[in-house]
Amino acid sequence: MKNTSFRNGSILAIVVFALILSFQAAQSAKATVKDWQPVTAVATSTNEEFIKSYKNYIKIPPQNIVVPTVLEIPINTNQIYSDYFGVYNETQKKFIPELLVNSSQVDSNSVKAIDSNTNEDLAGLFDGRYETMKDFYLNKGEDKSLAKISIYYSKQIKSDSLNLSFDSYVSMPTAVTLKAYVGGTEVVVLNKVKPTSSRINFPITLSDKWILELEYSQPLRISEIHLNDALNSFSKKTVRFLALPQNSYKIYANPEVVNSSYVNYGEAPNLSSSVGVRKVSNSSILNNPAFVLSDTDGDGVANILDNCINTANFDQVDVDQNGRGDVCDDFDRDGIINVGDNCADTPNYDQRDTDGDKIGDACDTDESRFTEKYPWIVWAGIGFATVVFLSLLFVAGNKIREDKMLAEQMPVERKPSERTRAEGEDRRME
Repeated sequence: MKNTSFRNGSILAIVVFALILSFQAAQSAKATVKDWQPVTAVATSTNEEFIKSYKNYIKIPPQNIVVPTVLEIPINTNQIYSDYFGVYNETQKKFIPELLVNSSQVDSNSVKAIDSNTNEDLAGLFDGRYETMKDFYLNKGEDKSLAKISIYYSKQIKSDSLNLSFDSYVSMPTAVTLKAYVGGTEVVVLNKVKPTSSRINFPITLSDKWILELEYSQPLRISEIHLNDALNSFSKKTVRFLALPQNSYKIYANPEVVNSSYVNYGEAPNLSSSVGVRKVSNSSILNNPAFVLSDTDGDGVANILDNCINTANFDQVDVDQNGRGDVCDDFDRDGIINVGDNCADTPNYDQRDTDGDKIGDACDTDESRFTEKYPWIVWAGIGFATVVFLSLLFVAGNKIREDKMLAEQMPVERKPSERTRAEGEDRRME
C-alpha cells in the first residue's frame, strides 16, 4: 500500500513538472510572435453609414404624381458647399441614383493647378468629380511634409471660403495656408490655420492666382478642392432623381468626408434629359441629427481631427509636437510604430522577446529566468519528463496486471461461520 502511494505521488509530481516546462516553452515560442497588428479600415456601404456622413438634408414630401417622374430640386449654394449628394427614398429605405445639374464648380478648362513640389498637374482636384483622388505621402525620414499647390484661373474669382473634400479614414492637415495675388502682390488670407471642418472661411478676396499650402503629419487623400466664386454665372445647382408616387425622399448634403464606398443602386434611369422633368420649389435645409464624424479607431476623436487615426489615443498625446500622436509615431525609426514596438526607444525591427515578458531583448535589462540564455534546456527537460512519465506508466501498468493475475490464481478461503455451517450439513446428510 505504501509503495503504491509513493508511485502515484511520483507520477503526479512528474506530470506537474512536465506541464510547467511546457508552459515555459510556450512562453518562449510566443516571444517570436508580434502581439500587435495594425488596424485595417474597412469601408462600409450600408445605408446607415451613408446617412451618418452627411451634415444636412432637404426633405422632399410625396408629390402629386401618378407615375414615376423625374424631379428637379434647386439647391441653395450659400448653405451647401459640396457637390456630393445622396438621395434617400424614405418609403423604401434605400438610396437611389441622382444627377447634379448646373454645378457651381468652375469649368475644369478654366482652372490650372500644379503641385509646386513635383510639377504634377492637379486639375483633377478641381473638376467636380469626387471619385478622382490625389495622395500626398510623407517624405521619407520626415515627421511633417508640406504640399504646395498653385492654382491659376482664366479670370478672377471672388471667394471667401475654401472647401477640402477628403476620402474616408483620412485625417485633415495640421495647418492650412492660403495666399492670393492681389494687384500683383502676394497676400496671405489664411495663415497656418488648423482646420476643424472641411470648410474654412476667410475674408472675401478677388484674385486669379492662389497658392494653397497644406502641412500634414499623416498621409492625405484629397478628392476635391473648391474655392467658392461669387462671380460665377453658374452659381445655381439642381439635383434630379426619379420619384415614385406616394414616396417621400431626403436629399443628404454636405458630407464632412467623401465616403469611398458606394451603395449598389442597380440600373440607373436617364436623368440627363429635361423632357418631362418636374421642378419642385426649394425646401429648407435642415441639420441631420444622425450626422457623426467618422472615427476609425473608436477613441472618440473624429478622423479629421485625430492625430492617430488607426490607433486609439483619446488623450492625443504628442510629446515631440510633430502633429502625429505618440502611439503611432516611430521614435526609434525601426519601422514599427510605438504602439506595437516592444522597444520604442531602441531599434529592434525583429522584435525578439526571448522571455516573453513584452519587453524586447534589445532593451530588456532583466533576465527573467535561467532558460532565457539556454532555451534548449526547456526542450531537454520536456523530453526527459516525457520519457520518465511513459516509463513509470508502463511499469505501473505491468504491476497492476501482475497483481490481478496473482489474485485470480489464489483459492477462495471460506469464512469460519460458513465453514462450520457446511460441516454441520455434511453430518446431517450422513
